[in-house]
Amino acid sequence: MCQLCNSQKKLCDAHIIPWGLYPKSSNIRAYTLSSNRQDPRPKGVFDRNILCAECDRQLGRFDDYAAKVLLPWPRRRDLYKREDGFLERGSLGSKYFAYWIKAPDIRLLQGFAASLLWRSAVTSRDEIQIELGLADLERTRRVFEQDDRSSYFDILVQRMPRDIFSKFVSGPVKLDGAFQFCMSGVVLNIYLKRHDTPPEADCLVLGRTSDLLVGFVPFWGSKFEESFREIVMKDRS
Repeated sequence: MCQLCNSQKKLCDAHIIPWGLYPKSSNIRAYTLSSNRQDPRPKGVFDRNILCAECDRQLGRFDDYAAKVLLPWPRRRDLYKREDGFLERGSLGSKYFAYWIKAPDIRLLQGFAASLLWRSAVTSRDEIQIELGLADLERTRRVFEQDDRSSYFDILVQRMPRDIFSKFVSGPVKLDGAFQFCMSGVVLNIYLKRHDTPPEADCLVLGRTSDLLVGFVPFWGSKFEESFREIVMKDRS
């Protein structure tokens, strides 16, 4: 039984985190909880019990767009600027604080985030399973099936520096009222409740302004929200 269309069909190998968001590198080894066998390339975590091929393709349009928009390294003209030039973190070398994604398709990115939550909630794969209440589970479907804008999630996007530490995909991490997914250097923070930010920081939340500001995280444990606010408060324009 397909868990999306509720029809009895042949089910497919449905990736929870889309294959397009996995790193493309022959140097990466993949491990699972059930086996220490190493594969020459990560095939990703998939579930054979949740989606038929048709429903998987429907969600794939969100996945394809997310990979197209979120994965590419920013161009120089998209880097966040201020009067004295590009904003850099001097102690870490020439690593830029942030860059703009200009006018992204918010409907498709919201659909991607919602379908990512939905797949993680309905899968039985322990490596990547999350717990969602029924109301939030139904909300995910209203977003990716109906584009119900009143159900949109607050989403913040981060980016790891381009180095070996960004070449991995992690299972979702539960935050305070949110879930965090790391996919090939892209860190997606999906908040279940409205994420309070000062008005001048609205550019950090997907959909509050036409463009999205993506900040770099130098290492795990950094307080990215404080860094983002620091960027915006220094120059509100």
